[in-house]
Amino acid sequence: MFIYFIITYLFCSIFAAEIFGPMFKDMGLTSIYEYLERRFGKTSKMNGKVIRGLMTIEFIAQNIFYVGIVIYSPATALEVVTGLDKWLCVWLIGGICIFYTSIGGLKAVVWTDTFQICIMLSGYVAIISKASVDFGSFKNISEPYKLSENWVFDEFDWDPRIRHSFWTIIIGGLFGTWGNSFCCSQRTLSTVSSGINSMTTVAITDFIQPRLPHKSDVFFTRLSKLLTVLFGIACIGFAYIAANLGGVLQAALSVNGMMGGTSFAVFILGFFNPWAEEIGTIVGFLSGLGIAVWTYIGSTIYKTDPQWARITPQTISQCEGYPSDFPCTSNSSDPWCDSDFDDSDYPAVAQLYAISYLYLGTLGLVTNLVVGSLVSFIICRVKKISPNQLPKIVLFPALDRLFSREEVDKSPLSVRNVAFDDEEKTRTENPFDEDQTNF
Repeated sequence: MFIYFIITYLFCSIFAAEIFGPMFKDMGLTSIYEYLERRFGKTSKMNGKVIRGLMTIEFIAQNIFYVGIVIYSPATALEVVTGLDKWLCVWLIGGICIFYTSIGGLKAVVWTDTFQICIMLSGYVAIISKASVDFGSFKNISEPYKLSENWVFDEFDWDPRIRHSFWTIIIGGLFGTWGNSFCCSQRTLSTVSSGINSMTTVAITDFIQPRLPHKSDVFFTRLSKLLTVLFGIACIGFAYIAANLGGVLQAALSVNGMMGGTSFAVFILGFFNPWAEEIGTIVGFLSGLGIAVWTYIGSTIYKTDPQWARITPQTISQCEGYPSDFPCTSNSSDPWCDSDFDDSDYPAVAQLYAISYLYLGTLGLVTNLVVGSLVSFIICRVKKISPNQLPKIVLFPALDRLFSREEVDKSPLSVRNVAFDDEEKTRTENPFDEDQTNF
């Protein structure tokens, strides 16, 4: 069923290229969270700084959680292949990414991504070629798989409890797991190195540089290297928590969806709801994130009926040590063991916990839109806030033209992205800045 993510990626790419990307470009932003300050600042006593800071913190937290899971995943495979301790593998993978990202910055990220995709594609071709030779032809590999119960591509049931259906992948992927990553996320390219890189850039652009505007590029370059190391270590630390989250892929997509879908709704409110207000948007965001996290935690406490998981049959009859090394008892949870599911003592709310993990982000997004719009509407009526008070070009163009406003300075609010730009160091009279010693 994951093949349908191609459709999700297509829609996400169209939204990013035709709606969100051009708007961010026209505003001349370095960090997309600058948009939030511009959009909500003029109609709020908080000047948009709270929502900008909150979403920046959310982005950094999401990246630490997600990247930590991504570091842990290949470490488990590397342990099996090499025999090295799993946690040694975690530190090796994380340490290598921290090293080349801190030394080479974004250039190193781009080059390693290019090298990485070449290795991945070469590996796919090598595996398929070797298997085709060993089994006589590619058809001898594909046909038995198509005849097995693992070949599932026609699950079109609308029930939101089904883990992987066409609708959970398209709707849940677009308005949860991947919509934010494509349209309203600072992260691009590969996962670990670019995640660390983008956290550093956002931290400097949204938190540090506005408070230290007179510091030189040299200072921020050095600081970016230090932050790269600190964020990298934080990601490695979360890998230890990831070990207890169950299925790695499901955990990664759950975290990405819970936090990404809810933050995506903040930008949707900003672009498409002229009456969205800072306090209302913050309340909506916290409500959406809260219900998504609550549902995720509930799903770990109250196990889902296997009929919704649609787990395909698994056999271990050809495994070495079968059957003595693979005992099944009445309490076994191993996928090759038959077990009875009893939810008779579950509360009614457990039905909510049973929804597909791909819908967690969508649940948070919808909650954010509803609560945020409602609270914003009330505040706008009470404080007599009008969309005419907003700056220009902060709404979707078709909506922006509906409201007359005074001309504003369209010069970018952004600062230059100095993170990792070693070639543009500028010396100043400050003794600290003239010291070229690296971290």
